[in-house]
Amino acid sequence: DGQIPLIHSSQPLVEKFASLQFLNVMQGMLYESKAPQRQAVTQQWIQLIHIYVSEFTATNQKDDRLWKLWFAVEQNLERQWNLDAMASIASLSTEHIRRLCKSQYGRSPIQQLRWLRMQRAAELLISTGFKVEAIAYDVGYQNPVVFSAAFKKEFGAQPSQYRIK
Repeated sequence: DGQIPLIHSSQPLVEKFASLQFLNVMQGMLYESKAPQRQAVTQQWIQLIHIYVSEFTATNQKDDRLWKLWFAVEQNLERQWNLDAMASIASLSTEHIRRLCKSQYGRSPIQQLRWLRMQRAAELLISTGFKVEAIAYDVGYQNPVVFSAAFKKEFGAQPSQYRIK
């Protein structure tokens, strides 16, 4: 359902892991998932689990140019990013950045950008009282209608429905 595996079965990873913290996050997610009206909060728990696993697997990745790129992008999601600008930050050709993104994330750089924008939007919907239009602009969408359609495609609900009332 759109999730990209962080570890592939052809490359198993055996390392020490902060299992107690991970267990606590899993228990939090399970607790929240029992209340259907808390779908947005459950999604944030899932995101936290994804972050833990991403950080764990990132220590074994050799090429940090993508990390540098996505850190810069996350700091400026409102910017109108294009592949040339991303490639420049990563010090890669556009074709090389496409290959690396596909191999590490299972998606293109533009798809990764959209994913980051949607994750930030979901976080802002839950944690702030900002209007949907303001969040759309904050995460780089110039048109709130386009933002709402992209959000619904990602999360299966309109931003106003996703927000906890």
